[in-house]
Amino acid sequence: EMATPEAVATTDPAVPTDTSVTAAGLEPVYEALSAFEVVPDSTVVESTEMGQTASVSICAVTSQLRTVVPAALTSLARVSTQLPAELQAVGAKFVECTGDNSVLRYVALTMADAQGFANGTLTETDLRARLVPLP
Repeated sequence: EMATPEAVATTDPAVPTDTSVTAAGLEPVYEALSAFEVVPDSTVVESTEMGQTASVSICAVTSQLRTVVPAALTSLARVSTQLPAELQAVGAKFVECTGDNSVLRYVALTMADAQGFANGTLTETDLRARLVPLP
């Protein structure tokens, strides 16, 4: 008789139960974005034109994108050295949470650029110039 996945899973109350997030080592994303309205359990690793991309969804409104996008990506870049080594990029989807939940903007950074900023070899101005819009 097959056991159900729920019966097999070991749960530690101190660890979020969303294994897709914790297993991938993406917890620093939530810490980095504590100042933003992050959609719960939205951090995933997905394949984009930039390769394996750690992506998180953040609530935003169109009028704030000019400030929210660079601020959020800068925060993600700061923790990029703590993220899994196999990632090629880190990004954020800016979502209209109060409306139809449409993605207003999807922007990413290569891990090389993100880590360059984290390590101090790129300035924040350099970093903002390297933001890549994704479809």
